[in-house]
Amino acid sequence: MGNSILFVNIPARGHVFPTLAVVEELTSRGHGVTYVTVEEFADSVRATGADVLTYDSVNPLELLGKPEAGGAPAVFLRENIVMLDAIEAHYGERRPDVVVYDEAAFQAGRVLARKWGRPAVQSTPSFAFNEHFSFIGKMLEAAEGFTLVDPVDETAALLAEHGLDGPLDDYLWTRRGPEERNLVYLTRDFQYHGETFDDRFAFVGPCLGEREFLGGWRAPDDGRPLALVSLGTLHNDNLAFFRAGVDAFAGLPWHAVISVGDKVDIDELGPLPDNVEVHRWVPHLQVLERASVFVTHGGTGSVMEALLAGVPLVVVPQWLDVAPNAERVAELGLGRLIPPEDLDAERLRAAVFGLAADDEVHRRVAAMRRHTAEAGGRGRAADVIEERAGN
Repeated sequence: MGNSILFVNIPARGHVFPTLAVVEELTSRGHGVTYVTVEEFADSVRATGADVLTYDSVNPLELLGKPEAGGAPAVFLRENIVMLDAIEAHYGERRPDVVVYDEAAFQAGRVLARKWGRPAVQSTPSFAFNEHFSFIGKMLEAAEGFTLVDPVDETAALLAEHGLDGPLDDYLWTRRGPEERNLVYLTRDFQYHGETFDDRFAFVGPCLGEREFLGGWRAPDDGRPLALVSLGTLHNDNLAFFRAGVDAFAGLPWHAVISVGDKVDIDELGPLPDNVEVHRWVPHLQVLERASVFVTHGGTGSVMEALLAGVPLVVVPQWLDVAPNAERVAELGLGRLIPPEDLDAERLRAAVFGLAADDEVHRRVAAMRRHTAEAGGRGRAADVIEERAGN
């Protein structure tokens, strides 16, 4: 008899996609999974064998950066509250065996686990944090004048409404500690201060599945080295970045695959060179199998997938949340970092040529590829959840 598992996640591809293979693994083992998400991701989640519980999101990613929204902690607190309402209405008197919650859904996940008396697992698609390293602190290092302010009174009211007496710090973005068990979708070697993280943390690396919803891709047969260029799924509205990508590879003995996402008008890129193909979405895992370099915004999923494929990176970070990834890639000698304000076709071309000729980078990437392959992936992640559920 399998366990009943509740997955709580925010409506963001970079948070949902890393979990899909884990959910698929759990359902294949006979567990019943209820996954809380928005309608946009419902079909992708159902394809894993999970039941889907949709809710009416406040669209937090669209509110971020708007002064009237009150800052990221306030925005995500509102998202967590509407999740909570939907979940409690769905479950009634029933209870799952374990609550798995995304790091940005930690308020909903922790309230439910504590209120129901159930074990919990935090799902972390970015750097983990402990008393030696703060991911939020690392982000803020690169953001002069930027602060995060917790809605303390509103959070305290949430706890009171659910009959919980704290500690309040466990429910605040800037003060919370880790969960008793934490899944981290990167390797300990890539984690800042990885040696300081104890057995509460399972660094399982990327958890990969087929992702058929991204469509197919046909590899060129021209024998030229290949570059994948992408800004991920969130901050991908930078037309100048994609134009620089097209111009950088025009006329080179390379083939470039550019994935622009859903915010750029492809026609605005103008006529494309014969050696450059542009898509809205493309299966990155399939392209990375052939790639010699990955030009990326530096999202954790993108970085881990590249390292698993043994592909060096040119990282052009677009937002605070990926700046620590970009710095870590450069620090570990796994690629090149180009500040977004410095990007142009010439600098991008030089970075690509430099990586292609850098034997030391290739040696380091190969070593990290081994560490990533040994992290355990979806199978180890499912083991952690089963263990927490009491199996």
